[in-house]
Amino acid sequence: MYFLNIEELGDDPTRVNSVEAESGTQVLFNNHSISVQGANDGTLIQVYDLNGRLIGQTKTAAAGITKLAVPSGEKMLIVKVGEKIVKVVNK
Repeated sequence: MYFLNIEELGDDPTRVNSVEAESGTQVLFNNHSISVQGANDGTLIQVYDLNGRLIGQTKTAAAGITKLAVPSGEKMLIVKVGEKIVKVVNK
């Protein structure tokens, strides 16, 4: 058995803090905010805690990055961008 292209994953190789929700759309959870980049204008962004409670929502404005503040202490959240759903973990 051989391994090619081995890559260092850092301290927590299971952590995912940035994901692609749909083609060209990225979701990033960092500190106390969710950032969504590349979603179509007017796309609904909803953020849920792990108990399924809606903790924030907004719509994207013009092209660019849309930020949404989230309560402190949250380590993992579910983010719905349009019809795509992703789970993100705080850095």
